[in-house]
Amino acid sequence: MVPGNPLSSSLAPNATIHGAKIQSLTPLEREYGALVGLQFYDLCDEIIRAKPSPLLKYTDKTLEPIISNYNVNRAQAKAVKSAIDNDAFTLIQG
Repeated sequence: MVPGNPLSSSLAPNATIHGAKIQSLTPLEREYGALVGLQFYDLCDEIIRAKPSPLLKYTDKTLEPIISNYNVNRAQAKAVKSAIDNDAFTLIQG
């Protein structure tokens, strides 16, 4: 138990506590919309099979234009460059 927590006085053997979790439905709506529309995507088979692309390696010199043009860090620049160089479906999170 965390000292100074306002719930500390309510926590006792056989006590009943009710709680609620409030969250956004937006991500769930987006996922549902994507799945419903999946049949209309040109890349449906590639998305469903989800075969990983090989990891590509890049020098700092190769990534520098992407870093400066898009104001991203090295890992993000590598993800962008890999998406450009791969011929498969690419999902970049974050």
